[in-house]
Amino acid sequence: EVASYFATFSYRVNKQKKGNPQYIGLNLYADRPGPFLSATRFYGMYAIDIALNDSLTLSGGLAAGGLNYQADPTPRSPGGSALSADAKGGIWLNGEKYYIGVSINQALNNRITPFEEPLQLDRHFNFTAGGDVDLGEDFALRLSGIIRTGNEEQELLNMLLKIKETIS
Repeated sequence: EVASYFATFSYRVNKQKKGNPQYIGLNLYADRPGPFLSATRFYGMYAIDIALNDSLTLSGGLAAGGLNYQADPTPRSPGGSALSADAKGGIWLNGEKYYIGVSINQALNNRITPFEEPLQLDRHFNFTAGGDVDLGEDFALRLSGIIRTGNEEQELLNMLLKIKETIS
């Protein structure tokens, strides 16, 4: 069975209205990409938002933790498990209707051996950008894209129709 689970818990450290908001938190991921392999990742994280002016914010974050890859036993393999440290981070520039950013994943570029063959955790970078296009008084189209560089380059474009919220 293929399955993925994700949970994030965060807490704003400085509750006062003045100053740059700072956050601490935890990320937990669990992936089962196939019948015999599973991966669990866990991170402690820190993030900060720095207001550059009334409509522009610079945001950054770091996360450090670990990951565990596990291969279940089969008739031909005894299975196995391996634990490794991991780190990631990123920086984003956020405007009222757009954002642009860069992040790094698997920053330590570790190699682990959960079973007979070593598994390389290749460092990769994500370049992201997006923005809102107004479609009248009630709707906006949110466009976003990502280019991932590393072992295999990938591109992804997302579109989301957004209903504008107004409070009377």
